[in-house]
Amino acid sequence: GEKRKFFDDLKKLIMYRKIPAKVGISAGALNIYDINALVRFGDKKADIDEISFYFNKIPVKLSGNISFLDKTLLEAKVSTFPNQPPKERLLNKQRFDAKMIADFKNGLANGKVNLDFVRTAGGQQAGQRAEFVFNQASFGLSPDARLKLFVQDVSCAYTLKDQLYVLPLREVNAWVNFLDKRTKKIDFDSRVYDGTMQGQLTADLGFRPPKAQAHLEIEDVSAHELDSLLLSLFGAYRQLPAKLQGKVYGTFSCIVDYISDNTTRIFGRVRIDNGYLDNVNFFVWLADFFNIPLLKRVDFTSLEAKFNVDDKKAQLEKISLNGDEVGLEGNFGIENNELISSRLSLSLSRRLLSTSSKFQLLLALIDPEVEVFNFDFQLSGLYGSPNFKWLESNFKQKLESILPGFMERGLENKVERAIKQIYQKEN
Repeated sequence: GEKRKFFDDLKKLIMYRKIPAKVGISAGALNIYDINALVRFGDKKADIDEISFYFNKIPVKLSGNISFLDKTLLEAKVSTFPNQPPKERLLNKQRFDAKMIADFKNGLANGKVNLDFVRTAGGQQAGQRAEFVFNQASFGLSPDARLKLFVQDVSCAYTLKDQLYVLPLREVNAWVNFLDKRTKKIDFDSRVYDGTMQGQLTADLGFRPPKAQAHLEIEDVSAHELDSLLLSLFGAYRQLPAKLQGKVYGTFSCIVDYISDNTTRIFGRVRIDNGYLDNVNFFVWLADFFNIPLLKRVDFTSLEAKFNVDDKKAQLEKISLNGDEVGLEGNFGIENNELISSRLSLSLSRRLLSTSSKFQLLLALIDPEVEVFNFDFQLSGLYGSPNFKWLESNFKQKLESILPGFMERGLENKVERAIKQIYQKEN
């Protein structure tokens, strides 16, 4: 039948065709050479004992088997630097191991792909694993001659330092364009949790190593569902979003750009609408410091920031939180040695401050028409044990601007007492 004919054609291709010693594409940007193959054929099965070659000076070995039964079954393993001593290979940032198991029937494929590789971030190398389980995958050609891939469900699992992160995707569409000799592109879109994701992956083979870029847009996803994605994006600085796991709620959207050109950089902007922060460290400290328990949960209409992550530092810039009772602006940075630096400007409503006994004297001094009060803070030290500091001198200067005749009215001592009362701990 049709499978038998394909099997015979494959056997003839391997047995009788002379494979060139070197295949060159795109003016030397991509080279495959020194090909060796040992394939054993049975009645309905082919065992690939070894297909080895060099890909751009990287040694590669492929092995596996393919069976033509009721379903076509495929098992394959691919490794780079297969003959390198184990200890050296373990930390080789160009090595990876891939395993694939899949079955094909009626034009649909189901299977699993496992990857084991090394990633360098923050000057440190760490072994990492990824697993992709896919169901009902199909292939075809789009009208513009790109290879089109559709997958009904994909589960993406990512393991770093024994911590597992999972990202489920549904209705994945991908369009692959490898016709250009230098630039290879993959466009994609999918459902992710309760929202959508779309983007593009690009590899420029004109550079050595190839220059990789990615653009990703996510919209309308529940913020608390995206722990895995945020942790992956922040790489070596994953302790930053890790502290926010299970503490940020709302409708999440973001734009992310990734560039790998000798160094790795991830940047973009994130926005969360109509949500709340639940027991975030800074606001928990603030709730205790100001004696305002309501600050342990902060409701907001919007929270947005720009972010920039490279091998040396992770930064959140132009942070802006807007709520009926609380507002926040500022920036936050963390070095790869876990030192942090941050300046934040907080605005609190009079109604919120009135719930604390610490602000009774201060509120009595200020015109009732003043509805919002601003406080500046500085964060420093190690990320695991940061130092929070209220810049009360800035606060005092702002009070002078809203209290007419500050000095003439003899208010300076009263303001000093009011500020001292804020600093006092509750009995």
